[in-house]
Amino acid sequence: SINGTDVEEMNHDQVVQLIRNTRGVLTLVVKPNAVYEPEEGGPEEPAVTFVPFGAGKLEGDALEQSMLLLGDGLASGAALKQYETLLRRLPEEPTCAAKLPHNLNKNRYKDIAPYDSTRVVLKNNPTGDYINASYINMEIPTSDLVLTYIATQGPLSSTVGDFWQMVWECESSLIVMLTVLAERGRAKCHQYWPKVGASPLKATNTLTVHTNSEQNLGHYIRREMSLKDGSGGSRNVTQLQYTSWPDHGVPDDAAAFIAFTQLCSRLRNHRAVIPT
Repeated sequence: SINGTDVEEMNHDQVVQLIRNTRGVLTLVVKPNAVYEPEEGGPEEPAVTFVPFGAGKLEGDALEQSMLLLGDGLASGAALKQYETLLRRLPEEPTCAAKLPHNLNKNRYKDIAPYDSTRVVLKNNPTGDYINASYINMEIPTSDLVLTYIATQGPLSSTVGDFWQMVWECESSLIVMLTVLAERGRAKCHQYWPKVGASPLKATNTLTVHTNSEQNLGHYIRREMSLKDGSGGSRNVTQLQYTSWPDHGVPDDAAAFIAFTQLCSRLRNHRAVIPT
C-alpha cells in the first residue's frame, strides 16, 4: 500500500499517478513475499535503476524521477527481486591474503575479508602488511571527480596498531564509525582511542594518539584527535561516531542520519584517485 491506499489491483500508470499526487511523507508498505512476474505473453519489464546514473538525461527533477522508479519497483515487487539477486561476494575475486595463517586472527569475522585486488597494503607496519580494509572509489556522474574511501572492520585489541598505521600511511583525516563498542553483550569494536584527559595511546612503536576533545551531539559523537609519529610529525584527525544505528537494523531517525552524512561530506578530504 502507499499512504494507506491498496495498490494491489492498480496498473502501472495508476500507481505512478498516485505517487505523483502524494504530498509530504511517502509511506510504502510492501508484502515480504511479493515477487514480480511479467504478464503472460506481454513484454518483460526492463531492469529498474532506482538511482539513475544518467541523471542528466532524465526529464524533470532527477531525485523525483528516482523516487518514482523506486516507488513503482517496491509496489510491484521488482525492487525486492532485484535485491535478492545481489551477490554477497564476487566469486572471481580472491581473498588469499586474509586466509594466510598469520593473518587469520586479524579478521573480526571469518566470512568478511577484503579482496586481494583492493585491500589496503601497509608499507611500514611491524606486524605485516595485512589489515582487513579495502579501498573503495566512487565515480561521480557528469564530473571528473572520484571520491575515495577506505572500508574497514571495527579494530580488534590486537589490530589497533595496524589501524592507526593505516590512518597515518593513507593520510586519512576523517574516521566515520558506524557502530558502538558493544551491543547485546557482544563486542563490536575495540576502543582504539584514549579518553579525553587520559594519557596518549601508544598505538605502535612510533605512533601515539591523543584525544583533544569530545562532543556528544545526540545521534553521534564528534572527537578531535591528534596522531603523532616518532620523528615529530603530527596530524589532526576527526572521528564521527554514529551511535543510533542498531545491529542488524537501520537508523530510526532518517533526518538525523542524512544530516550526519552531510556533515561527513563537508569534513572529508577529496582525493582524485585510489592510492597505489
